[in-house]
Amino acid sequence: MGLAAETPLMAPQPMHTTCGFLSKLPPPLHPRATPKEIHNHRVRATRAKQGALESEPGRPAASHDGLYLVSEWFLPWADVSGVGALAQASKPWLNETQVQALWRDFVVDRWRVVPKHAPRVYGAPTWQLVYRNFLFQLKIPRSPFSRSTNAVFGRGRLPGVCTAWVLVKHRSDCRTRSSNQAQQEQPAVPSDTVTSALNIISRTNRPRPSIELRLIVQNTGPNCASLRVEVPHEAMQIMNGNTETKAALVERTQLVSVNGEKSGRGSSGSCEGGRGLPSGEKLGPLDFGVYSIHVEAKNCAFETDFLARARALELRIHSRETPSQPERTQTVMVEIVDEATVWEHYEELPGGFMVLVDSPRTRFTTTEERFGRVA
Repeated sequence: MGLAAETPLMAPQPMHTTCGFLSKLPPPLHPRATPKEIHNHRVRATRAKQGALESEPGRPAASHDGLYLVSEWFLPWADVSGVGALAQASKPWLNETQVQALWRDFVVDRWRVVPKHAPRVYGAPTWQLVYRNFLFQLKIPRSPFSRSTNAVFGRGRLPGVCTAWVLVKHRSDCRTRSSNQAQQEQPAVPSDTVTSALNIISRTNRPRPSIELRLIVQNTGPNCASLRVEVPHEAMQIMNGNTETKAALVERTQLVSVNGEKSGRGSSGSCEGGRGLPSGEKLGPLDFGVYSIHVEAKNCAFETDFLARARALELRIHSRETPSQPERTQTVMVEIVDEATVWEHYEELPGGFMVLVDSPRTRFTTTEERFGRVA
């Protein structure tokens, strides 16, 4: 009792840090570091701590030890949710988690932007605001198949698992494609009627109009170790008059690219069962794949005719939280934009021609739109 009365209670000391202390830390070692590299790394880390302590005389050393350890070993490997939880611990930790280099890496890893550019190029003064704006806008990751000038006609999101976008592989004349692939189910041909056989063969091998869509799916789940994408045979929901129907795939779904690099898989053998299920191809954390989908476009001469009738694209996502756990199948609907938004990217010319407008800044305008109607 007497010892407790004589020993004063020590209040917990708050952690303090100097501005830019995280930038002075040496980068983490790679797994195959030599003993000499480990020794030099420890010497640089010790000097960085001593410099931080000398800049703030009178501060307890224990407060900097914990800050140094977490700053060096946790922040470079943490995700956005972990950094956000750490920022709520105290004001010093809030300052350390707002380092621009940290949020720049987050933006580059997820959206594949050019890291040498300033954040103002992407519409915000800091990289933290760039990440927030891209997240709210469902920004598509950069790749040779998804540039900033490409028009996005559909967006969908499965919270905690993935994000999907739908683009169109445009043609120069903006017309639909013709697929010469024969139907899988052919009716029985009477052996005694040659005319009926010729009619059935001509109807079966008749070119089927279709449109090629580019589906981009990115693994954005914090606890999703891997996922696979399946496109059903009748995946596209379209409006046929006042009734809603489904359009079938005329060709197998092909994996075109993974993380911006061309895939080595060919069109033959790239899917199983003819239902667009990439065999063994899985997307890891923050990986994105580009898939080529050919959808039947009945009574559609131009791409705008199909996009104006399309409503949503159905996908089946098979995900795993850990490699040892079984797959979990979920359905995500990628909503297609309305007809007014579709016509913002196209322009109809006299003579029955159609052109694609890459950006609203280059949209063709008539004399009445520029100067108003002349009386």
